[in-house]
Amino acid sequence: MRRVAALALIAVFMGAGAGSAFTERTKDASFALMHVGRDSRTLVLDYTAGRCEGRVTARRVRETRSRIAIRLRQREAVPDPEANEGCTDDLRTFRLRLRLGHPVLGRRITGPSRSSFSGYQDRRFGDQLVKVVPRVRGLAPEAARRLLRAQGFRTRTRYVGSDRFRSRVAAQSPMPGSAPRASRPRLTLSVRR
Repeated sequence: MRRVAALALIAVFMGAGAGSAFTERTKDASFALMHVGRDSRTLVLDYTAGRCEGRVTARRVRETRSRIAIRLRQREAVPDPEANEGCTDDLRTFRLRLRLGHPVLGRRITGPSRSSFSGYQDRRFGDQLVKVVPRVRGLAPEAARRLLRAQGFRTRTRYVGSDRFRSRVAAQSPMPGSAPRASRPRLTLSVRR
């Protein structure tokens, strides 16, 4: 019995010694805007964690009339170079939903975003994952085009008259959530002048 307790105590000390080879800090997490919710108040973001980076621990959203500033914070374990330690090669993408106080309404979305993100919205049909069209209604035209191009879509813009939805995407074709027929489909964005 004493031998088991002694081994357990040694294992605890060895674990504490190995854990001290890392310094923990927090940093801004870069994200990719994936989708705007049906209510135009929910943003779906993707971010990566793994290796030395943990999951998002804090989020802050500041809204003004012209801008939505998003800041995600995640923990990061920095290995000590002299301790000959490293991080795992496990990298994963996580999805996060942010609820806004007001609809997007064409406001600029800022934050440490990844413009070269290759992910996309998907939906399971039976045993297959199928790429689906993301919802971009309510975004500024530039932000909608950037989001769609990052997900592999081509875009075409059609301007329609009305002051109600000025300078933002009022409609899109094909519909959000539908599966595109072509491998690199073209989406039409209807933008109010």
